[in-house]
Amino acid sequence: MSTLVTLREDDSLMRQESTDISIGTKKITSHQKNTNSGVSFHAMGPIRPNPIPPLKRPYQFRVVKEFNDLNRLQNDKDDKSVITLEHRYISPTPAIYTDDTPEDILTRLIMENGGPINCKLLYITRHGQSKHNADAMETGGDQYSAVCAHFSQDRDPALTNSGEQEAAMAGDLISTSEAVKYAVPSVVYCSTLKRTLQTAVICAARYLPTNMPLTLFPRDGLREFMGPGHLHVSDGRGNKSDILETLSELGEPKQLSVKLEDDLPDEDDGFRTAETYINVDIRIEKELANIFDDTTNRPSSAVHIVSHNRAIQSILRCLGYSTNQSNYRIFDFDNAATIALLVSRTPRTERQQEDLQASDEALQREESAQIDESYCADINSGFEKIQKDCMEGRSDKWQPWLKKLEEELANGPSGDVIEWRLELLKKAMSGEFKYGEFAMQKAV
Repeated sequence: MSTLVTLREDDSLMRQESTDISIGTKKITSHQKNTNSGVSFHAMGPIRPNPIPPLKRPYQFRVVKEFNDLNRLQNDKDDKSVITLEHRYISPTPAIYTDDTPEDILTRLIMENGGPINCKLLYITRHGQSKHNADAMETGGDQYSAVCAHFSQDRDPALTNSGEQEAAMAGDLISTSEAVKYAVPSVVYCSTLKRTLQTAVICAARYLPTNMPLTLFPRDGLREFMGPGHLHVSDGRGNKSDILETLSELGEPKQLSVKLEDDLPDEDDGFRTAETYINVDIRIEKELANIFDDTTNRPSSAVHIVSHNRAIQSILRCLGYSTNQSNYRIFDFDNAATIALLVSRTPRTERQQEDLQASDEALQREESAQIDESYCADINSGFEKIQKDCMEGRSDKWQPWLKKLEEELANGPSGDVIEWRLELLKKAMSGEFKYGEFAMQKAV
């Protein structure tokens, strides 16, 4: 037996008993229509696995603020700090050694902050626009998450034409920026998703000097947040063959060397992994440590990282920038926006690692509840907005999505992901949806 949440006409809540019926991996609550004056509904949604317990974090990373600091470059747009595609975010402003060349300034700062093994100039870029970004802009963010984000055909989308242009613009900005006077990256680390692979190569081809070879490291550790509450089908990746095919189709630069991880699983398990923000921070910190430890990039004091908006939030949090717990935003990145920061690392003592691990465990519990609450609010809000569209005569906007859901359910393997979306969309289009009908179910 489970508890059925019933909404009265005065919006107060009452409870009654109902029976759970298992359908695939999902539970649907069966109930009789309430005979009182209230309107009953049942909460439905995916089962979220428990997140991985936080691991120890052996290194602390920080920004060398004598070189550049994002806090001096804030650009408030709609009450958010937004990194846009412009020069000032890749224009270091060191106020020391003014008589030295940029290369000498960078060398001195690196030597003062741990040496080449522990200090690097990082160019960090968000991918250009891809299909899921364009769809979300067209439908609305909440509506996209509620209905449009889980079609198998949209898995791992490529850049749009606009996204390719943005990636090229980012490369042009880097090539004419102040940062390249200090060091030009000859190695690029990117996530294993198609849109970052494309952005990395298109962008690098615009700033690399002629005949300079490029080494590309696709890394699963740089991908977007994983698991329910975060992951859309657009964040699922292909296999190794898909990655290599994507890169071969780009055709530039000619001297491109690709180094895939030896242990990269051929099957993507992102949908079976649950991450809170702190899990992503730990994953990102591990990837940063791998980048610093990688002997193949030692000849270069600069490294380029191409990743995703929310993953970059974790990079910034690992570098010491504060976060807004309500939406996990520090600086929002426009598509292809790029920053240049000098970053150093120092080892944590065993005691520091243990204390931080205990703190991370407590934070994970808070984040898990907040993620579920925020995700449910977004999905419920999305269906409410769709219902408003339909009640105001704009149901034709959602008819194609209804048809796509029906076709996906009939033909695809993603039944439990699609089934509740289809049912709730039908309710919204008929004016019967009630806020709260979507809820995350936790694994036991």
